[in-house]
Amino acid sequence: MARADETLGRAEESARFNPRGGQAREIQPRLRIALTGLELCYVSLRSLCRALLDRAYFVPVEEETVYTADVRTALADVMDSTADALRHVVQVIAATESPDPARADVAAALVQLQQRRDHLSSLLLVDPHADAGAWEQHGALLSAVDRLRVEVEATVRAPTSEWRPEPVTERQRQAVRRIVDARAARRDTRRRRKP
Repeated sequence: MARADETLGRAEESARFNPRGGQAREIQPRLRIALTGLELCYVSLRSLCRALLDRAYFVPVEEETVYTADVRTALADVMDSTADALRHVVQVIAATESPDPARADVAAALVQLQQRRDHLSSLLLVDPHADAGAWEQHGALLSAVDRLRVEVEATVRAPTSEWRPEPVTERQRQAVRRIVDARAARRDTRRRRKP
């Protein structure tokens, strides 16, 4: 993520001094929003994995497995829907035309993710008085799935404004002026030397 952020920063700086940077001004907000959103998706995914680990670590001895086959299948379906939504995020970011059709694909994948999450929730129902630990861990797992869904949704939101480069400071303007003046002076010196 750090490398992607650094690369995007260099592209922003390059677009700042490029008079034909219109395409960058259009795409840059989507890239910045998506990069931030994907970073938050990564954090949410780590939380989801931690919730799974916590349940696996504290499984009662009398239980053969942490989750039944139905729950494991439902959890795999949830993760599959998440991956599908993230694949569509790439289409939103990379869209050269309007990203709206790709956003609709993400929305459809998120609807499917919500349906699968609801199915998983129904399978994880447990009486909090009978097994408070399982109830708490299942809640943490479902909460992590919800956070992940929200972060994927935020990743493809439409930018509220067009990107504008930061204004050039006086110090930067003076540095550019010195470079231009030095180049002009060298050019004049070369012209005078030529017979």
